[in-house]
Amino acid sequence: MRRLLATASLVSIAVSVVGAFPQTPAFEVISVKASPAGTRLYMRREWTPGRFSDRGLPLVNIIGQAFPSTVRIDGGPDWVSSPQTLWDIEATFHAERDTTADEKRVMLQGLLASQFKLRLRTEVRETMVYVVTRVRPGAVGPSLLKSTSRCTSSRRTVRVDSPPTDDRRPPCVFTYDPPRDLLLAGDVSFSRFLRNLEPELGRPLVDRTGLSGNFDIVLRYAQEGLSTSPTVDAAPSLVAAFREQLGLKLEATRAPLEYSVIDRVEKPGAN
Repeated sequence: MRRLLATASLVSIAVSVVGAFPQTPAFEVISVKASPAGTRLYMRREWTPGRFSDRGLPLVNIIGQAFPSTVRIDGGPDWVSSPQTLWDIEATFHAERDTTADEKRVMLQGLLASQFKLRLRTEVRETMVYVVTRVRPGAVGPSLLKSTSRCTSSRRTVRVDSPPTDDRRPPCVFTYDPPRDLLLAGDVSFSRFLRNLEPELGRPLVDRTGLSGNFDIVLRYAQEGLSTSPTVDAAPSLVAAFREQLGLKLEATRAPLEYSVIDRVEKPGAN
């Protein structure tokens, strides 16, 4: 079974990761619950001062947030990556300042260790992948706009139906809106954007675009099993949307990739 995201070095996060960073905020109150039956994979996550929320995601995607510089994950029971086993997480913490991206990762690693008893190890495997490159050297499509405002600021939420512009950017979430066939991603790193799309494409994505930093993305495509738009036939496939809207192309090849293999994981008890 294909799985996303893992650590690029040997990691055992059953040991308290947060303790290695004394200045890092730690979650004080954590609620982890299985999403209600019938919940669709929604990819909605938010960080606000003093609060973290992750709803309607399989555990494998949550691991990806904790280890964003990593590659893929494998092993463990089927529920780890099953779209039928989704999780709702709410957590609070004391925040006297904006929390950095590194601190957020460490906090999530601690959450996975305490709530899911997660342990990982690494392996290198020859794997079928898609290499992501630009259609035209030095250029990108209209739906890939460099972000100019951080999600730690109070970005105004607006309804966005078309490629982002300087005054109309998507809110600070990563979500798919089935009625409109839109993927909305505000102030998201390009590497994270690619990782979240790997399950749909069925292969790992190797980034050779040279893009760095964060982006505002509005991508219109028909997501299999989620699109509810009556005009779904008019929405392009994800591969076509990459080329037409992002100015990027996917090329199939083989490459050695590091995988993290789950040695231990448990469903949390009710809390």
